[in-house]
Amino acid sequence: MRQNGLMRWEPSHFRAVVRTHPVTGEKALCVNPQFTRSIVGYQKEESDDFLKFLYEHIALLQDVQARIKWKYGTFVAWENRVACPSAIYNWEDDQRRHVARLTPRAEPPYETLFEE
Repeated sequence: MRQNGLMRWEPSHFRAVVRTHPVTGEKALCVNPQFTRSIVGYQKEESDDFLKFLYEHIALLQDVQARIKWKYGTFVAWENRVACPSAIYNWEDDQRRHVARLTPRAEPPYETLFEE
């Protein structure tokens, strides 16, 4: 990709849109507006529209969200294999938070093939 007269490497990585948790068998969406650029097999306009729909679905589906009101001593942990973590800034400017990502050595989710 050429940008401002310079050649820029465009990384390519493919992931399934739906992944299955290896232990529970639950299916989960695996799209993220920061990383997901398109859906393979769709025209650009279709892909953009579908991704927009999925992002809104994830953002608005409150029954699968956890909202945490941070205060001193708050500790939160989640199993990240099928989570879509997203931070909102709901603490005062003078408060400090320490965030650490823990990644267990566990079997990753696997691609879910299309089933009719």
